[in-house]
Amino acid sequence: MILQIGVVSDDELLDLLDLAMSSDTSNTVIRARELMRSKIDPMQLISQLANVIMDIIAGNSQESSSATRLRFLTRHTCKHPSDDYFEYQLQTKT
Repeated sequence: MILQIGVVSDDELLDLLDLAMSSDTSNTVIRARELMRSKIDPMQLISQLANVIMDIIAGNSQESSSATRLRFLTRHTCKHPSDDYFEYQLQTKT
């Protein structure tokens, strides 16, 4: 079997990451295998997934975020109570 070397979209990676974070092990493995069978080498999949995770940790988001990215970030982003205070302080200083 020859694997195609391709690129998985950020939306597909976020869906896979969302499955993994939901503790749905069975469906996570099924989805990862589907991606590897259809489009990408396993090492490239892990590399792309690591890049998406690093972007999330670094707070890098695209200006025109997709619905999948917004849903993921809404579901998995914690809001600290002091965030409102700091946002208010920034708004009043300008």
